[in-house]
Amino acid sequence: MKSIKDISTYIKVRLDLMPWFLKSFAVPALIVSPIMLILVFVPIGNYSINGEQVSHAEFWQRGGGLVIVIALAWLFVMAIGFLTGKKWSRYFVTLPLLYWVCLVEQHMFTSGFSMDLLLTILIYLSLWYWYFFVKKSVREYLIN
Repeated sequence: MKSIKDISTYIKVRLDLMPWFLKSFAVPALIVSPIMLILVFVPIGNYSINGEQVSHAEFWQRGGGLVIVIALAWLFVMAIGFLTGKKWSRYFVTLPLLYWVCLVEQHMFTSGFSMDLLLTILIYLSLWYWYFFVKKSVREYLIN
């Protein structure tokens, strides 16, 4: 079993090697997601679904708690993948991005075509592809 010092040294070395933009996602995710995964089970704060105030129990009954747990777990696994330099972690960014594209596409279908939205989607997808698959520092960091 590794000691805490070994683990903290490993994390420091990996963060030093990580490209800064990737680090700007990984560090907050590594810190916030475990804390929020614990706090989501504690009935504190206000809860609302579609603008309607609900209790903590109702929030869970309607599926809000489960969605939050899945999203936070997804975020944490993605951050661990970034920290360890796994190539599969870049695909973890893809699913939320594709979900966003589908929401925008649905909006365009119901509200009419918008060249601004189409251009925005193309820019985001191009930047995502360039950063995770073309940018040399990221390709070299994500080696496993």
